[in-house]
Amino acid sequence: MIAVIVEGWSDHTAIRRVYSPKDVQTIVTNGTKMNGRIKEQIQEALDMRLPTFILSDPDKAGDELAGMVKSNFSKVSRIKVNPDMAKQERMFRVKYGVEYCSDEYLKELLEGVVQYGRHKAM
Repeated sequence: MIAVIVEGWSDHTAIRRVYSPKDVQTIVTNGTKMNGRIKEQIQEALDMRLPTFILSDPDKAGDELAGMVKSNFSKVSRIKVNPDMAKQERMFRVKYGVEYCSDEYLKELLEGVVQYGRHKAM
């Protein structure tokens, strides 16, 4: 099992489409907040020796969240998301987010770390 820190519940839902809770535990920050509850959840995952990663949007808010997590938990790595694979075009604007990634792309992003988590659990 691994732990993945995500910005929102839509990101959690996208991950759930491709991985079960026995493979991926999600920690939802509800944006770029780093309150005590979030810090506790991250610390619990690390205390359980779960490989822990940040999977945030490829935008300014995602960079801010990754920076906040890294400043508190230096051992947590960020999984980089290709903006072209995480975008949604709406009328006159483009939005970027993990929730817009295809199931195939999410599997591609996470498969290696999920396999690592499975191997480590043995």
